[in-house]
Amino acid sequence: MTQKKTVKTSIHTKGVKTGHTSFFPQITWEFYIGGYQPAQKWLKDRKDRELSFEDILHYQKIIVALFETDRLMKAINEIEIEIEE
Repeated sequence: MTQKKTVKTSIHTKGVKTGHTSFFPQITWEFYIGGYQPAQKWLKDRKDRELSFEDILHYQKIIVALFETDRLMKAINEIEIEIEE
């Protein structure tokens, strides 16, 4: 059984004194699209800003989209194509 690596990040939200700690798959944190790492870039673009509840929901959707994109890419790469000559 393969151990899945996770990333821990703390996100501070409006109206919540302690903030929010999230764990998500490391692959989503390290995933590249066009030279960018969207999970990291999204948070860095909002550094020093309190996130709303809606912001966090949006970020969670980004994480799910990155995870599913990685899963689909791996599934596509496993497809074998037979070429007839």
